[in-house]
Amino acid sequence: MAVVNAVVYIDGRVSAEFTDPAIALAAARADNGMLWVGLDRPSKTEVLGLAETLGLSQLGVIES
Repeated sequence: MAVVNAVVYIDGRVSAEFTDPAIALAAARADNGMLWVGLDRPSKTEVLGLAETLGLSQLGVIES
């Protein structure tokens, strides 16, 4: 998968790092944090899969 890492920030500081975006999202939500997901050359399928995992609308995912 193209996910390099997923980082949860709380109050502007790194709180935790994960390799699984779904687990990172749960951690961010639990602590009212922000989630950053680093990708490395993702395919369209990977981007759409990540969007689904994160609960993003496919209309909000821009294809480049």
